[in-house]
Amino acid sequence: MSNPLPWFRLYSEFAKDPKIQSMTEPMQRRLIMLFCLQCSEELNALDDDELCCVMRIDVVTLHETLQLFEKKRFIDEKRNILNWDKRQYKSDSSNERVKKYREKQRVKEKKRYCNVTITPPDTDTDTELTPISPKGDFEKFWDLFPRQRRGDKAKAKKAYDIALKKDTEENILSGLRSYIQSEEVSKGYAKGCTAWLNDSRWTNEYEPHKKAMDDYERAKAGKFICG
Repeated sequence: MSNPLPWFRLYSEFAKDPKIQSMTEPMQRRLIMLFCLQCSEELNALDDDELCCVMRIDVVTLHETLQLFEKKRFIDEKRNILNWDKRQYKSDSSNERVKKYREKQRVKEKKRYCNVTITPPDTDTDTELTPISPKGDFEKFWDLFPRQRRGDKAKAKKAYDIALKKDTEENILSGLRSYIQSEEVSKGYAKGCTAWLNDSRWTNEYEPHKKAMDDYERAKAGKFICG
């Protein structure tokens, strides 16, 4: 099972390429930092001050660094890493496989909820339904979230109410179910409940941990043993 954190290919030619080895070690380190930011899709989202903070340099040094990298054809004028897609392969990412797994989970959840029988009202007054309490919805989410990372319940409740304005409860719970079965959680890297909601992490693609993926593969192949 691959690491759930994003990663990229760094070829051995890095140690011998004259374009790279003619630079100072600090410059080589900054180039690696740009690769890391490109891999995590953060490079183009950072302004100069934020990039300076990440690379631990001042603005003047940043501009000198970017000018050198552009001159050596590592980046273009918009700070895009040149030939990035050529050297990184789609097969390196498990996003598509995880996406299919999560879609299968959503279908299963939808079927389970659709089996509920609704009884029609006996009188006109029965149609005046009381709105579902947000607390009830939140309690369902709260019970599912990894216990050791729940944190402050009041703050989490506030973040949950805000999240419901961005997306449906079904999508949030579906994303949470994928999250709690992920490698990230199984290895103890679970995000705090409030931060998880504030960052809209239910929309992320998570790498299922080995047992969850094994169960999925057996189910797909029809190899579950009944008994």
